[in-house]
Amino acid sequence: CSSDLSTTLIAIFAFAVVAGLAGGGRSALFPVAIHNSFGGAHIAAIYGLSNTFFMIGNALGPLIAAAIYESTASTRAVYIGAMVILVCSAILLSLIRNERKDNEETTS
Repeated sequence: CSSDLSTTLIAIFAFAVVAGLAGGGRSALFPVAIHNSFGGAHIAAIYGLSNTFFMIGNALGPLIAAAIYESTASTRAVYIGAMVILVCSAILLSLIRNERKDNEETTS
């Protein structure tokens, strides 16, 4: 029983570290991606608008996940849904192209 607990604690710690790195990477790279795609002239407005939608997802996601769990008594549907959403967002991300011209001078 003690080895099961230690294995679970190690798995939880590993998940927390990996999830933290992923979240931290998003925080650092998202403004850079916006700058590379749109330039620096309107980075604050674009970042603010996109971050608003991101936060709406952060606010509604747990509510939706809880509703799914309460209706199915399983987390399987929540994880499958999250994987589908992740794949869709990765596909959408791959469609992003640079909107600024190469010779455009940008200021912030």
